[in-house]
Amino acid sequence: MIWGERRGGPRGAPEEVTRNRRLLILSLSVKDLLRKYENFCWVDMKYSPRTIKKNMRLIRNFLEWLHLHGHVKVNEIQKEHVRLFLRQVNSNHMYAQYLKSLRSFYRDFLGMPWVVEGFRYPPQAVKIRSLPSKKELQAFYYALPTIKDKALFLMYATSGLRRSEVLSLTKNNIDWSMRMIIPNHISRTKRSYVSFFNDECEKDLREYLKSRRDNSNRLFRYSTAETDKLWAKARERTGLNITPQILRIWFCQTMGELGVPDRYIDAMCGRIPKSILARHYSDFSPKRLKQIYDKAGLKILS
Repeated sequence: MIWGERRGGPRGAPEEVTRNRRLLILSLSVKDLLRKYENFCWVDMKYSPRTIKKNMRLIRNFLEWLHLHGHVKVNEIQKEHVRLFLRQVNSNHMYAQYLKSLRSFYRDFLGMPWVVEGFRYPPQAVKIRSLPSKKELQAFYYALPTIKDKALFLMYATSGLRRSEVLSLTKNNIDWSMRMIIPNHISRTKRSYVSFFNDECEKDLREYLKSRRDNSNRLFRYSTAETDKLWAKARERTGLNITPQILRIWFCQTMGELGVPDRYIDAMCGRIPKSILARHYSDFSPKRLKQIYDKAGLKILS
């Protein structure tokens, strides 16, 4: 039997239908198969572009490894092939990333769950973070060369948004009357809700936008690579390990110290809590969140 170590398919799918679907897919060339898998990720799974790009790269790596080690075809794979491949992945992080992608490809797309079942994700090491002080944030801020860079920094530090959320913002996502951000980032695994920025960020952001000489609707005209380079240079100048993710964690920690309940911090960071208290006895309206945000009095430069 060429399908693996046992028969079966996706839950709820008749065996014959599942088998016919696999036969149709596996009759394709690797190139066409990957094209169909990419479309499956977009349409069926609703993965983010970043996740799709990562999955495609890792699955290509795996299929190339199969080809180099015995010319095993996609439909001839056994669990032992996956085991041998994962054994040579030294990093726990990459092990987990490969396993996620392989599950998506073989279990969800090809309907061959037995190929990847039973493998466990490696334990996550406890990360002890040392968050920067306000003086260190100020030093990093003043090390940034342009008003555009400074506005971006304050947007991260005072909103708690993820890096990709800030970079995807448009001018239409800003409600200036409330200093409110309405993120447009929604994916299968990430959610966004309204957040806010303080008056320091507003000042720099208005100055930056006033200096613009283009008609783009993007709020910050940065690519991910450009921001990585920008922050790396600032880290070299200051010796401070500050990143957008660190600022997101700093925002959560500082807002908690300023007396904001966790459930409201979670909401501003795009994580609406699922507890009974949060869902039924808390007001998450933008007006209420704005009152809570302003009362905290979050400041970076003073």
